[in-house]
Amino acid sequence: MRILFISNNRLNETSRRNQLEPLSEKWSLLFVYSITEARNFIRQEIINKQKPLDLIIGDYMVKNESSTKYFDEIRSNIEDTYSNRDYNIREISTSVVFSNRRMAVDYYTNAWSQNSISNQREEVLNIEQYAVQIKNWRRQVLEEMQNLGINLNSGKIDYSNYFSSNRRFKIDTKILSSNFKLFPRKIFYDWLVNDTEQIKIKIDKYIKKLKRSMRSKKSEEKKYHRFFNENLSFIKRDSFSGHFYEPKLYYTDKNFYEPDYVLKPEMTFETDLSILEVKLPNELIAKKKKFHPTLRAKFIDHLFQINDYKAYLEEVEYKKQINNVFGFIPKNVEYNILIGRNDHKEENKHIINDRMNQMNSKINIITYDDLLDYQVKYLKRLELLTIKH
Repeated sequence: MRILFISNNRLNETSRRNQLEPLSEKWSLLFVYSITEARNFIRQEIINKQKPLDLIIGDYMVKNESSTKYFDEIRSNIEDTYSNRDYNIREISTSVVFSNRRMAVDYYTNAWSQNSISNQREEVLNIEQYAVQIKNWRRQVLEEMQNLGINLNSGKIDYSNYFSSNRRFKIDTKILSSNFKLFPRKIFYDWLVNDTEQIKIKIDKYIKKLKRSMRSKKSEEKKYHRFFNENLSFIKRDSFSGHFYEPKLYYTDKNFYEPDYVLKPEMTFETDLSILEVKLPNELIAKKKKFHPTLRAKFIDHLFQINDYKAYLEEVEYKKQINNVFGFIPKNVEYNILIGRNDHKEENKHIINDRMNQMNSKINIITYDDLLDYQVKYLKRLELLTIKH
């Protein structure tokens, strides 16, 4: 779920990120610290680029400006749409965080029904209320879709009547835009198309695959590639809008680098691209010795491999090739290696952290257990916000 938080205190950001984790991964959560910054982001990224956004949360007062007045400004915008021109910006979900109970009561008397209340003094965000709020918004979208002739049967969405000549033009909608009604199309959002039961099956397959790998001495990297390609939610979840599989990054006419996966975040808050290099779950990272414990030579080779990607993507000489592959020039790239298991990483975390710091490496180590944890949390987010249709 994509969230914009208009905050008045940078010191609260870590706590708030942790509290919002049941709703959103870090790639889909942006903190801004002024109404002007929020206004510019909504205009430039959400409206102009037609990106999705699920919720705007704002402290009641931000640098002597009221977020409620800004939310009223959004409500009065009767022209603009967002999210592939599917939705009216005036109906986007908003929430206010109040500094005291009296202020909350006074505001809530006249508040929009979708706004929720939290107590900033205790810094406990009302996650449950945010979830209810989003579910109510999604439920209204489903009702409007049905009113337009889009049939929702046992979780399946049938657009056939909507695409026919008998479709309904003059039905009023609040959230769905006039553009959506004029130019009929299927809409693809995780909460509409992803089946939680199927995700549970994929998780089970992944666990069984891990168990087999731990008993095997064979190199199975390509088998994991096939698994991820067939089950893209394992690496994309609701945090990445697109991916490139083994893109060729040419540095001569015939030679190229080929990272395993390059992921494009749903909203480019912290990074423009995220590279994921896939190694094996039974591969070890550190080598324990009585004196001078260190990283394994094969793991260091992996780091050099990823550093080659980093050097390439930062080289001005290759800007044209980079733009040809990704469609833009990324400014911020995150580098990750998928390798090993949690027990080995935890047992050797001091060795790993010390050696990685000595090498000044900014490459994130993701274990196969971490990836499973991401997927389980993704499933929980979907279940938390599921609308039965």
